[in-house]
Amino acid sequence: MEWNIVADSGCDLRGIKLGDKKIKITKIPFSIFVENIEYMDNPRLNVGDMLHRIEKQDIHTHTACPSPAAWKEAFDQGDHIFAITLSSKVSGSYNSAQVAAAMVQEENPEKKIHILDSGSAGPGPSLLAIRAAELMEEGVSFADAVMDLEDYKQKIHTMYGLSSFNNLIKNGRVSKVAGFVAGKLGLCGIGEASPQGEILVQGKVRGSGKMLAAFLERMEELDFQGGKVLISHCENQTLAKKLKEMILKQWPQAEILIMPAAGVCSYYVERKGLIVGFD
Repeated sequence: MEWNIVADSGCDLRGIKLGDKKIKITKIPFSIFVENIEYMDNPRLNVGDMLHRIEKQDIHTHTACPSPAAWKEAFDQGDHIFAITLSSKVSGSYNSAQVAAAMVQEENPEKKIHILDSGSAGPGPSLLAIRAAELMEEGVSFADAVMDLEDYKQKIHTMYGLSSFNNLIKNGRVSKVAGFVAGKLGLCGIGEASPQGEILVQGKVRGSGKMLAAFLERMEELDFQGGKVLISHCENQTLAKKLKEMILKQWPQAEILIMPAAGVCSYYVERKGLIVGFD
């Protein structure tokens, strides 16, 4: 019996090893369009080059989620499948995965597929993927793994720290009023994934130091006890490391991983942005 974790590229897994050889990991890329250039969000993507083209001038850009056909191709592999998608409130990827699952199960009713709407981006879906791999290695049943993952999803929190909300605003992911706080006079916008999977802008702070302090304050409010933390950054490893140091100073037992954001997350958080996920 082969297990397969399938995730769209809104799940940042760069540099993270999951499970053993019996667990197949399949990534399905988003497409990022910068005028007439299509960037596929796969390991070969040069994120820096993509950002440079976007920042060079005020040009039309947008993203496209994986098609049902792309999901179906992945679902055809493996017997027990967990699919993890970017929040359905900001992307059609979840709907594409549902369409694909229906097609596959019509052809093969015995195949088990469960689709998880992560309700977030980057580290949030990654924490679900890590948990899924742990459950598979523990040998739990598919039904028990489904219940565990749905419960675990409710315990994951995702926060955003951005100096620009331009691409989120242009693509209708946040309102212009909410997004305007960032990028002015050295202000950083602080955002959070709502329980419904929307991106909520919580406020603004002046400077990256105060942004990191705001992260820690919010983690305390959410009763973080020193569990798993994933920090995804868009070309800002220095600030990500600083946040890691601050978290470990307050919660020495925390398990923290830092990873570069993949293409679609880099597109939306923009250069120097951070996404933090924790359980």
